[in-house]
Amino acid sequence: MAKLAPIHFDQDKAGSVPTGWKAVEGDWQVIPDPTAPSQPNTFGLPEGRLLKSLTNALEYYPMAVMTTPTEYSDFTLESSFKSVGGRFDCSGGLIFRYVDEKNFYLLSAGCPSDYFMLRRMLNGKLDILKQSVHPTDRDIWYKLKVSAQGGHFMCYDDAKMEFDFDDNKIAKGKIGVWASDDSQARFDNLTVTLPIAGAAAAAASESASPAASPAAAPSPAP
Repeated sequence: MAKLAPIHFDQDKAGSVPTGWKAVEGDWQVIPDPTAPSQPNTFGLPEGRLLKSLTNALEYYPMAVMTTPTEYSDFTLESSFKSVGGRFDCSGGLIFRYVDEKNFYLLSAGCPSDYFMLRRMLNGKLDILKQSVHPTDRDIWYKLKVSAQGGHFMCYDDAKMEFDFDDNKIAKGKIGVWASDDSQARFDNLTVTLPIAGAAAAAASESASPAASPAAAPSPAP
């Protein structure tokens, strides 16, 4: 296995979307945080989004994804996560095998509802695949982690494996971060670990010229 360089956002300008990322939905930005595991910056959401949360019947999901053309299939994805507030919600999570906003997997920690959950967005329909109860409080850093090998997923919260699950609907895709409604979610030290062959392919993709076309997104299984 080969661990890619951690993404800690510390060289990015506060108030901006960091290099190599795209806000699919929501006002994602670099936010300084003196408690960040890697100081001084985190990547997250400021206060706000109350009206959007209400007009979406509390089913408003801000998300941001990496813009690199690399699509990951087998990998371990982990990141430090905390939420500093939110009137309606303070949840956050990791997106993986992202094809588009209607097709991806999501591992999230629920605050204040104390859930730890694996979900799948397929053709615009969000389904719960598996969940457990896990206390999640504001202003505390947690580590979310998912290992994906083919159709087998192992899901961890703070180094403890909460559960595993099998699903093969989406074969590969990009990675990203997620929040719910007005949650002020923050992320730091996002790390991807790949099999040796996958790491070599990712390095080749990263070094490709800016003009290179992104790889075609896989079609989700029906």
